[in-house]
Amino acid sequence: MRIPIAALAVAAVLTSSLSTGSARSGSGGSNKIKNSGWSYVLPVDHGIRADRGGLGHFMARRKHGRHNGIDLLAPIGTDVLAACQGQAHGGSRGSFGHWAQVVCKLPAQPGRAAMFASIFYAHLRKTSVSTTRWQPVRAGQPIGTVGKTGNAIGASIMPHVHLELIVHATERAAKAERHSGRNQSNSGAADRFVKQLRKGCLRPHAFHSPVPVRRARRADPFVALTCMAVSKPRFSVPAAPLHGAAKKWSAHYAAAGFDVDVGLPSSSRRAASP
Repeated sequence: MRIPIAALAVAAVLTSSLSTGSARSGSGGSNKIKNSGWSYVLPVDHGIRADRGGLGHFMARRKHGRHNGIDLLAPIGTDVLAACQGQAHGGSRGSFGHWAQVVCKLPAQPGRAAMFASIFYAHLRKTSVSTTRWQPVRAGQPIGTVGKTGNAIGASIMPHVHLELIVHATERAAKAERHSGRNQSNSGAADRFVKQLRKGCLRPHAFHSPVPVRRARRADPFVALTCMAVSKPRFSVPAAPLHGAAKKWSAHYAAAGFDVDVGLPSSSRRAASP
């Protein structure tokens, strides 16, 4: 397995010894760190949903204000994957429809307070995690399938996963997170997380978005996945009827060091070593 330089850089900034993943060595073999252990959340990449129902990028304008996550376009029935190793559960609620939530501990620098991510997947066709208790999951494990439930049921809205990332200081707070759009409270843990993403990934790769990558305690999930996941599927245009609703990542994001539609290239990867 080969680990993106950006994932290594973020991991190095976040901590000198992560709690998950295998040890990775630098080019000189002397500065061993462990990778973030994150996975992309779909086995395919059809970009951002952009249809008659609206735009799906982070902070897109909505009737209620701004979009709190990203909408990943994908055919109904596509597996949805846990982004990280942690605890998960699922349920069904109002505008979200069927949903799954994954909570995992984020790496923190020595001496710094802990950070926990709550990753939320909405509009699923079904969930494959417990709806009554939290259960362990590994990064890349299927936790449900893409659907059109909740307020995504309309004919003008193509099937997608609504994905949100919220950062808290404790596991208890992350598990209690309900991802309500009305709640725009801040979080010191989110401050630290986004600051370290900027230092370890965004600035070194000139990776940026035309809108803020942070909204209160929320962070742009695509930015986090690009910087922390081991790999990302290459963007491809889906078959009809989804093909007209697929917006490339490069239509919204840009980077100097890599193609955001492809992910980090092999020339920017470093062979993993034990």
